[in-house]
Amino acid sequence: LLLFLASSVVVTLLSSFLNISPILGYLVAGAILGPHGLDVFSNAKADVELGDFGILFLLFEEGLEVSSARLKKLTNYLPLGFA
Repeated sequence: LLLFLASSVVVTLLSSFLNISPILGYLVAGAILGPHGLDVFSNAKADVELGDFGILFLLFEEGLEVSSARLKKLTNYLPLGFA
């Protein structure tokens, strides 16, 4: 878990230095450190829990960036969800 937190700090600093979105950096770091890369995280149960936690933060961050005008515009598509 400490390696996971340390890598997120490094990715955040590196992405701000490169002027890219931290989400892209997190995805690249996950691909490098994950089971198909260096296999640093070998516990499958912890991988799933950390992945769920990451998705939660991704949705939270995207929700913060949605303006009220954009949200009102998206309500036009609400009936499509009930079809």
